[in-house]
Amino acid sequence: MAANVLPPGPNNVGDFSTKYGNILQTITVVGLLISGVYVGVLTPLREGIIELKAATDSKISREEHVEFRQREDDKIAAQEREIMQEKSDLAFLRDNQVTRSEHVTHWEQTKNDIAELRKQIDDLRKDFGGQYSVTEKLKELQGELDQIRMAANISHVQLSSPPPTPPSRP
Repeated sequence: MAANVLPPGPNNVGDFSTKYGNILQTITVVGLLISGVYVGVLTPLREGIIELKAATDSKISREEHVEFRQREDDKIAAQEREIMQEKSDLAFLRDNQVTRSEHVTHWEQTKNDIAELRKQIDDLRKDFGGQYSVTEKLKELQGELDQIRMAANISHVQLSSPPPTPPSRP
């Protein structure tokens, strides 16, 4: 036998199934690696490229963009005008605000005015009651009314009698 040649066996390189088994395992690992790279890296890249192409196909024109921007700028300007108006309204309200202390002062002044009027009314009642009693004043008014009626009856009687006839001339 030859010194370099090993007898065929399961661990010998000369075995056909062992040589091709190792090659098939290597090809399988490389294939799995390539398919993993394709699925993990290349497929998402391809989908991104497709989406990018679809997005560039549906892009808007410059005129549409200018018109959109103008609409949005107008909305912003309207909001700014409204904010400025509300700020001026708020400043007006703050300037014209009546504080609680001012209300309390006004209420106290009104209360004092009412008390003064009540005092004046009470004084007038005392003066009227001291000068005249109610019954005396009613009697006095009844007397005046009777005098007016008497004067009216006299004038009525005078008007209802026939006028005197003038003397005749011979």
